Amino acid sequence: MKGLKAYIWPAVEDGDHLRAAQLRIIGVIALTVVVCGGLAGALNFVANYERFPPQAWIGLVTPLTLGALPALARSRLSLRTTGLLTVSFLYVVLTGQAASMGGMAYPVVIYLPGLPILAAFLVGPRAGLGFGVLVGASMGGLFLFRDWVPTPADWDINYYLLGWITITLILLTLAASAVCAIFAHQMAAAGAALEEARKRSDAANQAKTAFLTNISHEIRTPMNAMLGMAQALQQDALGPDQRDKLEMMTRSGDALLRLVNEVLDMARIEAGRLEIVPQNFRLTDTVAMLEGLFAAQALEKGLDFSIRLTGDGERVFVGDPVRIGQILANLTANAIKFTQAGHVQVSLHAHAPDDEGQARITMRVADSGIGIAPEDAKGLFRPFAQAGSAEMRAYGGTGLGLAICRQLCELMDGEISLQSTPGQGSTFTASIAVRAAAPDLVMARPEPQQRDLSALQRLRVLAADDSQTNRLVLRALLDSLVGTLCLVENGQEALDLLDAESFDIVLLDSRMPVMDGLSATREIRRREAGSGQPSLPVYALTANVMPEQVAEYEAAGMDGVLAKPISRDALISTLMSHALHVPEDRDDRPARYLAE
Repeated sequence: MKGLKAYIWPAVEDGDHLRAAQLRIIGVIALTVVVCGGLAGALNFVANYERFPPQAWIGLVTPLTLGALPALARSRLSLRTTGLLTVSFLYVVLTGQAASMGGMAYPVVIYLPGLPILAAFLVGPRAGLGFGVLVGASMGGLFLFRDWVPTPADWDINYYLLGWITITLILLTLAASAVCAIFAHQMAAAGAALEEARKRSDAANQAKTAFLTNISHEIRTPMNAMLGMAQALQQDALGPDQRDKLEMMTRSGDALLRLVNEVLDMARIEAGRLEIVPQNFRLTDTVAMLEGLFAAQALEKGLDFSIRLTGDGERVFVGDPVRIGQILANLTANAIKFTQAGHVQVSLHAHAPDDEGQARITMRVADSGIGIAPEDAKGLFRPFAQAGSAEMRAYGGTGLGLAICRQLCELMDGEISLQSTPGQGSTFTASIAVRAAAPDLVMARPEPQQRDLSALQRLRVLAADDSQTNRLVLRALLDSLVGTLCLVENGQEALDLLDAESFDIVLLDSRMPVMDGLSATREIRRREAGSGQPSLPVYALTANVMPEQVAEYEAAGMDGVLAKPISRDALISTLMSHALHVPEDRDDRPARYLAE
């Protein structure tokens, strides 16, 4: 039944409401003709088969063939071509039937006024008017030349009454063709205006996304210097006062980075580009992430902070742990921010999977903070919305976090809700759908962070970045760790250096003058394919980390992406994964060593 409904009444695809309306009109007309015309054809077949067998068979089969009309309208033929062929076929069949049997007295002529309606919606307003005139003239001809039309012997026809019926049908046909032509014209104009508005909206979204991508790149460059140098300073011996100041600077930089990421996520949502990436994960790892992020913050404010995991939490699920963690991080950060005393309690419950392996995860974040009034809670999940009280707005924020949480929950077939009482706290509850992994899947636990970094001393690293600031950050982070660090300004210089010396890993910025990172990577892979050399690890070290950009890096042959601002832990982890494969007995340095 659902299949028949979808066949007759298709859904709107790609926002094209005009085409959907046309296909639905076709579906309704096809269903009407099949049912009503099939019944009339069956009665006609029984009554006239002995004297008019061809006409009886045509009258029976023709209505049924229109059941294929919706499928034909969805075919590769254009809608106009489909409509013109269909209306022309019906005109020939119906007028041929009437001309060979009974004329205007034959009941099949009752379908003729419907042809201009069909033509107006399928072909266009002019076709509707044209078929209206043609059908009206055909009916007039059938009446005027009625003596030429064979009539069944048992028919007793009142030609006076038939004349008035003919005039009525002609007038009805002309009126219907005119009305439907006007309506089809207005519908086409509305569809064209809607399509133009959609194009303008898409163009505006693309321009906004491009702007946000560019501004993100420009913001991340100075942030890379600030956070990168802060991470480098953390390796030095600092006094308590200096370390406190460094910690404040790092925390402020992380807050700014979260703000940039929220704006980019909102842009992806509005452009329909935010994707859920399923992978295996455990909720226990999510709990560890939350504790590492927020336990210290809650302790500083004197809050009772707890995380509780219940249900099937040890099971391996298939979902997007990054986005699940983002939801929890947003809700927990808000709870700590708006709570001055009392508690923040995070609870996660993994429901047992059903017979098909589908499961749900319920996440709840409760606090004893300032609470939210009911009138303010209604629009809280809209972008840039914040609760209306001056006390709430004094805490700052963009109003994007909860909107992003709602969108992420919906993308994962879930929902988010709020229960709050002013002055007594708030409870946010989010529910998402996941899938249980195979029971025999063994998911390795993350290994403890490698403390012995001596293997990096035999590693040769080549990095290309046109920003001197970024090169200084790389030098501050790696110069004392790796055996060789060569820094160049663009992809062409990196290729020239690769011609002269050998390296274990290459880091390339995506945007550089002379030659960018993608072009340099393609050239490296082309040379390797021509010479049969093993693949050299190449990573993008870039501030452009939108999903489509990451896909472009992978298509160019890069092995991975390191996002700016640079995370020292992520950078060292990547280098260590390659340093462990470098022979221990290699201690010679490249003859050419670039230092700035």
